Amino acid sequence: MDVADEEGVRSFSEDVSKRHGRVTRESITRESRWKALSRKSPLDDYRWLMNINFWGTVYGVKYFLPC
Repeated sequence: MDVADEEGVRSFSEDVSKRHGRVTRESITRESRWKALSRKSPLDDYRWLMNINFWGTVYGVKYFLPC
């Protein structure tokens, strides 16, 4: 799933909550992080990484943690 897609994360969190209750944290692979940090990488790699690490975290906290 695309954790940078807010509506997708919200919908997924509702489904997971109904089925399983609580969820654990996930992250991208170490290789992907290093590729995105390479000086030769295009800016799209940095955008991809920030969408996952920043927005994925924001959406995960917003929709998976209780208020």
